Amino acid sequence: AGATPPPPPMRVRPGTAPESGPASGRLASGIAQLWDGTTPGTAATPAATPLGAGGWDSAPGRLNIGAAWEPTISNLAHCLRKLRRYDEALEWYTVALAKRPKCASTFAAIGFTHHLAGRLHAAVEHYHKCLAVRPDDAFTNDMLVHALRDE
Repeated sequence: AGATPPPPPMRVRPGTAPESGPASGRLASGIAQLWDGTTPGTAATPAATPLGAGGWDSAPGRLNIGAAWEPTISNLAHCLRKLRRYDEALEWYTVALAKRPKCASTFAAIGFTHHLAGRLHAAVEHYHKCLAVRPDDAFTNDMLVHALRDE
C-alpha cells in the first residue's frame, strides 16, 4: 500500500557513450536523467531533461545542479580517476569542490589524482589544502610524505 515505484531504467542519449562526446554527456550517461517520478520521454518529462540550465551539452563547470549532487559528482570523478582519465576526473572534482568548497576529501582526491598523473607539485599543494581543513587526515598525511619524497 503506497509503495514508492522504482526509478526508471537508466537512459543514455545517442552520442553520449563514455568514450565520446563532452564530459557532461558522460555525466549524463553515468548519472542518467534526473527522475521526478514520471517516465522519461513523457509529456511531463521531456526526453532530454537537462541536468542544468545549459542542458546536457553544457560544460561541467556550468551545470546548475544543487549541492546534494556533490557526492555523485565526486563518485563520477573517482571512477574516471580509476580509469586513469585524470584530466577528466580533475574537471569533475572541480565541479564537486564548487558544490562544497571546504571538502577535505575532495582536496585529497584532487591531490591524489595529480600524484597519479605525475604532477607532484600540484599534488603537494592540494594535500596541504586538505590538511588545512582536516589536519588529522591519515591518508593525506601519508600521501604528502610520499609526494615530497618523490619530488
